[in-house]
Amino acid sequence: MTSHTLTYTLTEPEFMKACRTLWAHRAIGVAGNIVAGSALALFGGFMLWQGVPGLVPWLFVLGGLTVLGLNAARDRFWRNYYRNAPKFSAPITTRVSLDGVGVTSAEGENTLPWSHFKNHTILNETLYLIVDQRHFSIIPLSACADQTARSEVEEIVKFNVRRLPRRLL
Repeated sequence: MTSHTLTYTLTEPEFMKACRTLWAHRAIGVAGNIVAGSALALFGGFMLWQGVPGLVPWLFVLGGLTVLGLNAARDRFWRNYYRNAPKFSAPITTRVSLDGVGVTSAEGENTLPWSHFKNHTILNETLYLIVDQRHFSIIPLSACADQTARSEVEEIVKFNVRRLPRRLL
């Protein structure tokens, strides 16, 4: 296996789609949060409409609105991150080798050893290299020169970084 160089750009919609895909893989995802938050708020509203006394109906409404608000805040946070990060303003070049991952972007050049990454996963033709809960790299596998290069990149990553397990909540 040799080193592979991938050059790509990420638009804001592509970036947000990739983030949402990873969130859905790691936990319940955007759609699940909207359904859960709406169901909680509606159930609390139904309890209030039925005249259930006490604090419980209000806790359901508040819990549902909190889930919806946090979901919207997360989306806004990541959109602002994309808009303010210089690295997305120009093409990104990633070098994947047995030694680690090197990235050259508008922010500069950086090389990280494989030990820097905790997990990886491949979802919807995108490779995710995960550093921690909030830090990850998005690498579109469509940037590979051909199917052989893609297979080699996947093998290098699988050899060096463990796969991210899927979890619910």
